Amino acid sequence: MHSKIKVVITYFDLGKDYHELLKMAFASAKHFGCETVLVTSTDIRAGQDATLYVPHPGENVLMQAILDAQKAYIDSALFDSNSVLFSPDALVARHLGQVFDKDFDLGVTQGTTMDYPINNGVIYIRPETKDRLSLLWSDFIARCNAYPDRYQRWYGDQKAMQEVISEANDMPYGLKIQRLLSRFYNASLSNKREWCASDDLMLHSAYVIHFKGMRKSQMASYYGKICQS
Repeated sequence: MHSKIKVVITYFDLGKDYHELLKMAFASAKHFGCETVLVTSTDIRAGQDATLYVPHPGENVLMQAILDAQKAYIDSALFDSNSVLFSPDALVARHLGQVFDKDFDLGVTQGTTMDYPINNGVIYIRPETKDRLSLLWSDFIARCNAYPDRYQRWYGDQKAMQEVISEANDMPYGLKIQRLLSRFYNASLSNKREWCASDDLMLHSAYVIHFKGMRKSQMASYYGKICQS
């Protein structure tokens, strides 16, 4: 019997209304028995079990704001069980308990982009090492804060994570880091087509499906398939 897992989404209203995506993301998590937490700066009701309020980000510093919000959760009393730092445009597609059977303190998903191989959309963390995770996130934030403006607007969080973790030979603060394959733990659809056979296979193999970019238009369709299973 696996212990309770929390799915934690950081989200700020910055001109794009992703509230319907949030509702689907949380509903998919609850479908597989997860508790849900929203880290945000405003009163948003998306079906979450708990809300952690943080300051609204300043202009063009979203990447640091996401890291700040993640650290706020790590430092909070809410972080008392295995958790997944999650994106609002992702769905839980299978029970996540087996992921935490793996031996890691921090599970990051390994993508295909050489410059930013770690994707910050799905991160697996354990509460037993929360003090060291907090120190690590402080390093991510400091590194991201030192970047030029263009990285503050986009990719700075992932760039900081990759650099800090790699410079510590994947053992920052003695943490056990495991780089998990995205196609199982943070899967993306293969392309922008409405249907592809390999995409439907994800429903049987991936724990999380992430609808990045233009793929968001397909999230509702896959939500229906997952929650009818």
